[in-house]
Amino acid sequence: MNDPEGALEQFLKSVALDPGFSVGRLNAGNQLARAGRFEEALPHLEAARRSASVRRRETYHVDHGGVLLALGRFGEAARILREGLQAHPESQAMRFNLELALARGADEHARKGWALCLDGRREDGLRELDLALRAAPRHADARHYVAVVRRQAHERFQAGAEDPQELAILASALALEGDWDEARAVAQVALKVAQASGDAARAAVLEARLKLYERSVAFEAPAQGAE
Repeated sequence: MNDPEGALEQFLKSVALDPGFSVGRLNAGNQLARAGRFEEALPHLEAARRSASVRRRETYHVDHGGVLLALGRFGEAARILREGLQAHPESQAMRFNLELALARGADEHARKGWALCLDGRREDGLRELDLALRAAPRHADARHYVAVVRRQAHERFQAGAEDPQELAILASALALEGDWDEARAVAQVALKVAQASGDAARAAVLEARLKLYERSVAFEAPAQGAE
């Protein structure tokens, strides 16, 4: 448009007159996004997508997901785009953006996970790496970081360390690598050590973790929208 500011003003006026006018919301949101004002665009695009009369229209999911991507909110973007793909499985734009959201989200979780591991917070780090691998199961960096943590924990175990927390780290890394039998075996050893030392809190965590391993799950999935 030759007058983007004027167009935006008109779109915002239409929304002010009728907040439920989904097309006005969509136009205002997209005009704000084109101006780089993504935070301001987001509520308009979300309101447009949620409108009952248009919730099945492809463009509303694509545009809402696109702004979430621009804001770096990759988990939310993936959720919105998955929802849209259920209604529009033929949408190439939606599929492309979903793959992008998952890839960028995985990168972010992998970087954060490794930083936590380097900071000595390996349990938290492995949880982040789990999120990376949920988004992108073949993510090379995440798989490498898990392997490093597993190798370090295994070396400590072979050196005679019988710290239940260290054994729990090893079990978690093995689980993330898909070695469920070994993960369960190590977690059982960790549980016995925790019980013998009177560490009831750690024992309870390990008992819960063993139940997850029986289901071939390394960590509980985060609540929707929490990732």
